[in-house]
Amino acid sequence: MDKYPLCADNGFSPSAKREQATVSDLRQHFLSVGTAVEVRSRFADRWVPGFVVLAADDAGYRLGRTSDGGVIPVSIPPNEVRAAT
Repeated sequence: MDKYPLCADNGFSPSAKREQATVSDLRQHFLSVGTAVEVRSRFADRWVPGFVVLAADDAGYRLGRTSDGGVIPVSIPPNEVRAAT
């Protein structure tokens, strides 16, 4: 089973102390299909809007872009996705 770093406080703060996340953590922070989300940018160190949850699997979330309907070809770990604000 793959494990991902997940923040100790609410699962989404990048500055919080990290711990190991499991599939049960994904279920605890589950985002439903159709939820508008933001994705953590590794380049700009900020949250980027414009995505929607298409599915969830053991690796994380499958996302689509709202701008053009494109599907992101890989699952995004749960610590890199949060509900849009």
